[in-house]
Amino acid sequence: MTVQATKFRYKPQHKPNQLIYGVGQTGLITGWTVKQVLAKRLESQEFAVIGNLYSATRGINFLIRNLLANPHVRFLVILNATKEDKNAGSGECLRDFFRHGFEEGYSDSGRPCWVINSSIPGYIDIEIEHWALEKLR
Repeated sequence: MTVQATKFRYKPQHKPNQLIYGVGQTGLITGWTVKQVLAKRLESQEFAVIGNLYSATRGINFLIRNLLANPHVRFLVILNATKEDKNAGSGECLRDFFRHGFEEGYSDSGRPCWVINSSIPGYIDIEIEHWALEKLR
């Protein structure tokens, strides 16, 4: 009897050409670290997707939408390895989304959105249902 591991297929809704795909269940958020550096050290079954997260004010929204579209991604690893990561704060803001949640508010440009409860400004489109974001958290 041969046991074969389930292979998942990550289907991005946003920025598909900027991501590296595997067949696992872990998303790797590399911040400013070059994503190819990680990809070449891992087997494809060890990750679902690898992608950069440069900006909390724009990038987290795309990341959240992609995670909602791919419920098989059960784990996230957020790298905060470089001084650029620490300066940008996008990894910290993403972590704060999961730890501290979000509330209704306005972006820095004045449009209605979900505001992440973080010292780093981060926004999620208001069109995403509150319950969906809570379920993801």
